[in-house]
Amino acid sequence: MIGKKRKKEKGYTMIETLVSIAIFSLLSVGIVNTFVSAIKTQSRILQNQTLMEQANYALDYMTKALRMAITDETGGCTGSIGYNYGIESNQITFLSYDKNAGEYRCRRFSFENNTINEKKSSNATFNGLQATGVPIISSKVTVSNLGLIVTGDNITGGVQDNYQPKISIMIKVEPTYKTMVADLEITVQTSISQRQLDVIVVEDAGEPGGGVCSIPACASGGGVTCTVIVDGGSIVNKFTGAGTTTWTVPTGVSSVEYLVVGGGGNGGGGSNDGSGGGGAGGYYTGSGLAVSETETIVVGGATLPSSLTNDGETIVASAGTSGNGVYSGASGNGFAGGNYTVYAGGGGGGVTASGGNATIYDAGVGGAGTTISLGGTAISFGGGGGGGSYRDRPAAGGFGGGGSGSYVTNGEAATPDTGGGGGGAGGSPGSVGGAGGSGIVVLRYSVSGCTSFE
Repeated sequence: MIGKKRKKEKGYTMIETLVSIAIFSLLSVGIVNTFVSAIKTQSRILQNQTLMEQANYALDYMTKALRMAITDETGGCTGSIGYNYGIESNQITFLSYDKNAGEYRCRRFSFENNTINEKKSSNATFNGLQATGVPIISSKVTVSNLGLIVTGDNITGGVQDNYQPKISIMIKVEPTYKTMVADLEITVQTSISQRQLDVIVVEDAGEPGGGVCSIPACASGGGVTCTVIVDGGSIVNKFTGAGTTTWTVPTGVSSVEYLVVGGGGNGGGGSNDGSGGGGAGGYYTGSGLAVSETETIVVGGATLPSSLTNDGETIVASAGTSGNGVYSGASGNGFAGGNYTVYAGGGGGGVTASGGNATIYDAGVGGAGTTISLGGTAISFGGGGGGGSYRDRPAAGGFGGGGSGSYVTNGEAATPDTGGGGGGAGGSPGSVGGAGGSGIVVLRYSVSGCTSFE
């Protein structure tokens, strides 16, 4: 019997096997290193986010409290008569208003046990401060340093300087549980001025009873920016943007002149023909308005009213109405938008005149705005938006920030801080009207005993 020939079996040699293992090991090491690096990066990002959130919260919390401090006339809180802040090592002590108690009480922020503690007093002295403070920052974060510098709060020999108190705050933090990230730390800092006016009148030898005063502070917030203008012997505060803020009435101020302008309406759009312009926001102005302590100020964005609330009485400037594919908008104080034609939109109403009427292809111009002067500060506002056109005959916006209408494309936006109406879009279904302008609130006042400011 003839046996079958055995087939030669193929396999891996020892060298091939070792080479394969080596290659696989190198790839595995690279993958593991990449994975570990990704984990470390993620850990760093998350810890950095936690640090930023906690540090910024603490900074914001301290800032709001320190801005509202008042002068310690007895020295029972700060330790020095006539000072606004008491600084000792890594702590700051001050008087601030306690809403729940309805009175001013002593308060302290201090750097203790690698955190920032807040202590509140039961009265206006530091003797009533809590024995144990309450941390204002999470235990996930370790505070390694709290720096505090105060300027403009100096009294030497009973004579004060002529500067508004200013505080610089620096907070350095690092993770409490460092895990894979051992070298991570961040530092945040800011400088703030006291909101309560700390004016010292300097007698002028050539003008008995007259004086040079420091400029009263005006804080921004809530989406609203306050700009301070020195107007001879008076101060003008311009509130712009869009949102709500609180104005702290400076010491020595009992009444104000005011101008309140509502937000403008948007221009119309989306029509095969030209669209109508937006109406301007309405306005109120006056003088001799009695003020005390704090006032609530609302600056309206496009299509929103603006207001000034004083001791329960609210002055409201209505917003302008928006245009659409056919009609133009009216102004907030009643001036109508112009009429439209088949191929063109009318102009939006302004605060002093109605919008212009369209004629066949020619769009209507925006109604005119106006200029009002509070002392030497002139404010132009309230122009209606121009109408859009199917042909190349759009109209201009009205004087005072009104946006121009368009031919085919989108309408022009109104000028911010004027309450102007947005321009109407041109004859295209996809086109949109220009945005209405945000409103503005302006206050002008004098400070008792002050003839000029520096």
